[in-house]
Amino acid sequence: FVILNIFSQSCGLLFAAFFVKFIEASAIAWMSGLLLGQVVTLAVSLLLFYKKFPKNKFNLTPNNEGLFSKSTFNFCYPVAITTLFMWFMNQGYRLIIERNLGAEILASIGVGLGLAASLAGVVESITTQYFYPQYYAALPNSDLKQRAKAWEILWKKTIIVYIPCCFLIISVSSLVVKL
Repeated sequence: FVILNIFSQSCGLLFAAFFVKFIEASAIAWMSGLLLGQVVTLAVSLLLFYKKFPKNKFNLTPNNEGLFSKSTFNFCYPVAITTLFMWFMNQGYRLIIERNLGAEILASIGVGLGLAASLAGVVESITTQYFYPQYYAALPNSDLKQRAKAWEILWKKTIIVYIPCCFLIISVSSLVVKL
């Protein structure tokens, strides 16, 4: 997973830089390059998946309920809406800013938001790697009271990381902006 993720980011960065340098210096060209990197990684990951898990190895038969059932839709539409908003928050704003303020302002905003996201990503990575496994291990075969207790323990452990990080980021924000 980590290797494919790094491969995806590297391909996306290479394609995006190529598109911006040789096709057009625009947000659409940049995002198209990132998307192409993800498509290439999807193809590579599918090849690896089918190599590791060939179709004839498992004799699985699908259930009678179709893929596009009401229960599938009820599960998927909130995920799709959330994904759309997350995409806009992480990438889509670039189209609006480039159109209204120009590519130079977009570059400054993109770097600033990228640095802020990187700082937050490091903290999130630490909490996810160190505290979430214990939380998830407490969930199987648990009742509501046990899940609430597991959540409370997770909250107490992660808040110790998030609150100091918040104050640290606020205190060095002027340096991050200058950088």
